[in-house]
Amino acid sequence: MRPTRQEHVQQLADAFEVRLIISPLLKPEEAMAIPAHRLVLAAPIHEDLGYAVVLHELGHLASPTGALQGVTRTPRVLLTEEEAAWNWARHYALDWTASMEGLARWAMSTYEDHPAPAPRGQLDKPAKPQQQIDWTKWKR
Repeated sequence: MRPTRQEHVQQLADAFEVRLIISPLLKPEEAMAIPAHRLVLAAPIHEDLGYAVVLHELGHLASPTGALQGVTRTPRVLLTEEEAAWNWARHYALDWTASMEGLARWAMSTYEDHPAPAPRGQLDKPAKPQQQIDWTKWKR
């Protein structure tokens, strides 16, 4: 039986020895790889763009050139890391949709002088209103 996308990213994280923390408190565009801890933080996967983002962040840690260590952080190094992470994501995805490719191309364009506009899609969902906490009842 084919795994869900959420199960698939967890299987990849396990196989490549990356710690994956999925939190509903994160938005898909807030996903991040933390190379020093081999850790990816990400939102739950509900659609293909979110899946692409998590695969990309895993790619930063699992691809040999996804997070170069001990080198000067130059624009070329950053571009190399981004290309490696997106190529890794394409290779390991259960499927790669046109919208996922559009996201990858847009993300790569942000390294140019005049990036393309952000793709429209599921990542554009309005954020949930933040829960308001009444701190007055927590006075010491």
